[in-house]
Formats: sequence, structure tokens, C-alpha cells
Amino acid sequence: DLIYLQPSPRWDEGIPLGNGDFGALVCGVNGARQEFFLDKTDLWFTQPEGQPIGRGYAAALRVHFSGKHGKRQPFHQRLNLANATVETRDGDFRSRTFIHSRHNVMCVEVEAAAKLRIELERRPVQFGCGGLAWANGSWENSGTTDPSELDDLQERKRKIFAEMQKQPRSDVRYGALENAGWMLHALPNMSYAVALKVCGTARVARSFTKDRLTLSISIARAPIRILVAIATSRESADPVKHA
Repeated sequence: DLIYLQPSPRWDEGIPLGNGDFGALVCGVNGARQEFFLDKTDLWFTQPEGQPIGRGYAAALRVHFSGKHGKRQPFHQRLNLANATVETRDGDFRSRTFIHSRHNVMCVEVEAAAKLRIELERRPVQFGCGGLAWANGSWENSGTTDPSELDDLQERKRKIFAEMQKQPRSDVRYGALENAGWMLHALPNMSYAVALKVCGTARVARSFTKDRLTLSISIARAPIRILVAIATSRESADPVKHA
């Protein structure tokens, strides 16, 4: 087994779980939240004209719990290689996460002493950026310390972001009903849905905006289960229903 004494801080350093089609990277912030970056093998995006964009993640799931950001809590996390689970203790927060071997469903079993806030989010994909993509990701690693060069990079960054805002984006929509919610992401070549459901005796308050779905939970120590499923238009004409 692999033991972690602090959470992975970024998605690209996250602990991997998956079943060969649906996967997740587990990371987070000590004393504040646990994060899951979700993915699926057939997510491949194109521009409206058919030009390939490439792979993209499905969505980010964040479980916020009581704790002061930046205040370190006793933390212990285990990637159990025998049964493919991630077991986390972060102060009073406990979770056990696994992905079903045959169905594209992730289960997060949670125990917490206070309120939880669960967020599902996917930023729209920006179209029409062309060659700007290189600069958009590479300037952070330029290595320069020269003040004039840093000023020039910031100006280029401002201009690129301004240009990006003029371009069309993919369509991300959210919905919620009782103790469940969903996200539908429509792109030129495909669409996919991520569905979220809370199981247990917890009282759930729902809200969603154009940016994210939020489920707020008032909970005692009774455990709950957070179920997350994903389906694409390559599997079903109605990905929300299929998920």
C-alpha cells in the first residue's frame, strides 16, 4: 500500500483510481477539502470546424468540510492496492473512495462531524485560440527573474486572456432534484453527463449557477455516500438519463 501524510496538492499529483474506462485523481487541501478530478477514456474534443482540441477532463468534484484553510490537521491517507480504495483521515473528516469495477460509478463514503459542501464543476472549453494555447500554458515555466521580462509576460498574458474572452465556448449546464444533481457538457463533436447523488439520512440543500452545482449538507456523524456516474453521447443519446 501507499501511505500519504499530506494530501496531493494538485490534480497531476493526485492518487489514481479507475476501472479502465472511468478514472479519478484524488487530491485536496489539509483541513479544508477533498478533491476528485474525473475523466473517461472516450472524452475527445474538437473545435466547431472539426479541428481537434484533444483530451479533456470530465469534471471536478470537491467535498468541503469544516476546517480552517491553512491550519494543519492530523492527516493520514492510504491507497489500498488490494481492493483499490483510497482511505482518508483528515482531522474529524473520514472518507473511503472506490470506483466500481464494471460500472462507471465512483462511491465516496464520508463521515464528518459538521456540515459538508459538495461542488461539481467543469469550466467551459474555449474555442478558437489556435496557437495561443502554447503561450497560455508555458509562460509560467519561463524561468526568468528579470523584472522587465516578467512585466512583458504579464502584458502578453493579459492580451491573450482578453482575446480568449471573445471566442465561443462549449456549453455547460447544471440541474438538481432532491438529493441529486447533474452536469451536461455539450461540445461540437460530443456531449457527456456527470450525475451526482447523496445517499443517507442527511438533509440536502441544492443550488446551481452557470459555474457549478452545489449540494450543502447538514450532517451529524452518520455516514453518507456520494455516488458519481458519467456517461457520454457515444454510449447513449441521452447521457443524463444513462448516467
